[in-house]
Amino acid sequence: MKKVLVLGGAGFIGMALTERLNRLGYSVTAVDRYWSCKIEGVNCVTGDVFDASLLSDVMSKQDIVFHLVSTTVPASSNKSPLFDCETNVLGTLRVLDSMVENKVPQIVFASSGGTVYGVPDDTPITEAFPNFPISAYGIGKLAIERYLYLYSYMHGIHAVALRLANPYGSGQVPETGQGVIATFVKRALHGETIEIWGDGSVIRDFIYIDDVIDAFIASITRLNEPFTLLNIGSGNGASVLEILRAIENELGNEISVLFQPTRSCDVPEIVLDITKAKEILGWNPKIHLNEGIKLALQFS
Repeated sequence: MKKVLVLGGAGFIGMALTERLNRLGYSVTAVDRYWSCKIEGVNCVTGDVFDASLLSDVMSKQDIVFHLVSTTVPASSNKSPLFDCETNVLGTLRVLDSMVENKVPQIVFASSGGTVYGVPDDTPITEAFPNFPISAYGIGKLAIERYLYLYSYMHGIHAVALRLANPYGSGQVPETGQGVIATFVKRALHGETIEIWGDGSVIRDFIYIDDVIDAFIASITRLNEPFTLLNIGSGNGASVLEILRAIENELGNEISVLFQPTRSCDVPEIVLDITKAKEILGWNPKIHLNEGIKLALQFS
């Protein structure tokens, strides 16, 4: 039985991944700062995942680390790039150093397909597209990817960076600064006004949480390369207004909208080319956006 460590186990992706790994028979230790974990069979640890002493305690004898932690979101990261770097980049170096010290051979990192590329000239975007992020969040994710490669080169760690599109689905907490669909669904169900930054033409690649977790599992069962970098998305784009209209269609009523000024951290359009992930992982997203929105409404 392989032992896995999930850093950020209380988050949207972390909880779904922890539950899936537990069902698959892995020995799971899940760490997060604020939570009351009640998953039978999971060793739940409360604490700062970037704390060196805590890492020393939980890292021993692990086989795989899933790094899902971020202390910022794109909008908040630009308010304090120093904080973003000090917590996320330096914190990840503590994770990697602890892995080296404890001889942990494998890490999977949740990177960001929506921010590391910057403003693309065309879509869909392959992994080879140049990286010019316009948020400190994206720069931090990119820096961590480079450190993963470095530690793979220097210490033989098998590292995977999954550049995730926009995950959504059951269990996502609305209005955390990320999660357009979760926020729209919550406000629509409560008859509240939805705020849209800009004119709603921003296009994103939305991927249902079950498909995200399938990719994470495939990355530890099908990959054995020193370093692997993959886009994980649906391969299709939808505008914020299209999301709004799809929710209205499902509910059968019009939703009140308040348009706010465009944010400088928002890239106009991001759609990921997922050809490489399909070929290497044998993975393919299964939940279409319309079906995913129905599920999001059903479980909210």
